[in-house]
Amino acid sequence: MCEGIRLEDIELRRNDEVFLDALGTERIPDPTTAGDFCRRFDETGIRSLMDAVDEARLRMSGHGNRRSSSTARRSTWMEPW
Repeated sequence: MCEGIRLEDIELRRNDEVFLDALGTERIPDPTTAGDFCRRFDETGIRSLMDAVDEARLRMSGHGNRRSSSTARRSTWMEPW
């Protein structure tokens, strides 16, 4: 979303007022807390979240629940390093 690749990149945005305003929040968790939260999910949970995000994007774009080969999914699964 903001050119971050690793959880540690969160630290760069923690004091960025414009970024926090765009998210509608006063603060975001530090990288350690965010990492602890993320490690609680297994592959099934992550894929479910990605599907939910994809579905919300389709609804917001006016495509409803229709899925076709011409509708590109934006979430992609990347294997851990």
